[in-house]
Amino acid sequence: MIDIFQIEQWYRQRQAERGPLLNRWAQVARQYDGDVAVPLPEIDSEEKSMAVNLLGPGLDQLAMRIASTMPDIVCDSLRPGMKEHDNRAAQKRRALLSYWDMNRMDMVLRRRARYLLGYASSPVSLSFIGLNPLDKRQIPHWRVLNPMSVFPSPTIDINDIEPSDCIHAYQQPLSWLQASYPAQAGVI
Repeated sequence: MIDIFQIEQWYRQRQAERGPLLNRWAQVARQYDGDVAVPLPEIDSEEKSMAVNLLGPGLDQLAMRIASTMPDIVCDSLRPGMKEHDNRAAQKRRALLSYWDMNRMDMVLRRRARYLLGYASSPVSLSFIGLNPLDKRQIPHWRVLNPMSVFPSPTIDINDIEPSDCIHAYQQPLSWLQASYPAQAGVI
């Protein structure tokens, strides 16, 4: 098992290495949310600004266009022409398409396209455990992760999509910490 202090050290190191990139991504996120004020000194204080933030709507519209075309799944038969193998391949394809349907793949692809356009990165995690504890389905769950809070280990090959480890940084409320880790929450 990896020591918690080693994980924290990796997290701080990866965060520092990606600092300039994270700053640019934060700027894109602020612009997307409309939190960036555009100074226009020539406008009188009573006039409204005609400058429009087109980043958010443009990004959303282009992401929806990209995600509007669903990819297709192809499962080849091991022995084409033999009914049993052809049926098995068709059943496998239907099962995979049903996983996509249960995961709301249309929404997953939209979010991935939005992250890809805005941050040039769209990390995803596949897990057999749902985020909702009431979800007991034994299916693969797709999770689109915020690129600003995912810190994969460095790889030599830039095309390597499976890093040896990955740190996911996220915030939880104090009530969750107290319910999940009461001893550690008492120290805080």
